[in-house]
Amino acid sequence: MILTNDSPVKATFSIENGFRLTNFQKGDLEIIYPESPFFVGPHLWSHCSEVPWNGEKSDESVTATLTGEDGSLAKLEKQGFKIQSTAFLDDDTLRLHHSVVSDTDSLAGNLFHLKLPEGDAEVMIDVKHEYYDTGKLKSLPDDWKRTEEGSVVLPLNVDYNAGFHPSLNPIRGVATLKTADYTAEIGYESTNQESAWLIQYKNGARYISIGAVSSQDPWKPNLTASSISLSLRIL
Repeated sequence: MILTNDSPVKATFSIENGFRLTNFQKGDLEIIYPESPFFVGPHLWSHCSEVPWNGEKSDESVTATLTGEDGSLAKLEKQGFKIQSTAFLDDDTLRLHHSVVSDTDSLAGNLFHLKLPEGDAEVMIDVKHEYYDTGKLKSLPDDWKRTEEGSVVLPLNVDYNAGFHPSLNPIRGVATLKTADYTAEIGYESTNQESAWLIQYKNGARYISIGAVSSQDPWKPNLTASSISLSLRIL
């Protein structure tokens, strides 16, 4: 399923093996590493990226849904749930909205798997002084630099499996990935403070995963109904 408009951007989605963003490009520049699961939910690690979703495409948007009311998927997730994701292009920006309703505490969101070409790269992000490292609350390392605007520059010589929280506004944030070939801006917005950035990266990998989920602690969701919106733009 392909989304296009009058701008030079194009987004491609698939639903055969989970709901996935397989391509996002501006002109000939493609920035998505397509092999990793895209949607996150109803838990941080789930089986929803392994099964087909139901999908509909209109002239302007893609909507994907997945229901686990009974049967094998509900047993694997140990609950009933319904997930809906909608994607559309707003000029040169890809926008997504995810929601989940479930029997037990759950979350929804996505990860953008962004290519890292050869050369220097950095992530600049507005975050608080504490973050979740694989579910454990820690203070930011003292050697992580801050810009004059207050954003943290995440070093890409370490692994990440981390949840961060915006410091300027607790319900929305912006992150910027600068590489040798392109600069991408990732945003998220939630209706409440049960939300967080989610960043995953293996030192030396050729891509970094940046996204957000509808839980303040991605490892311990607190809501049975939640939603979150994300955006991606190539600057």
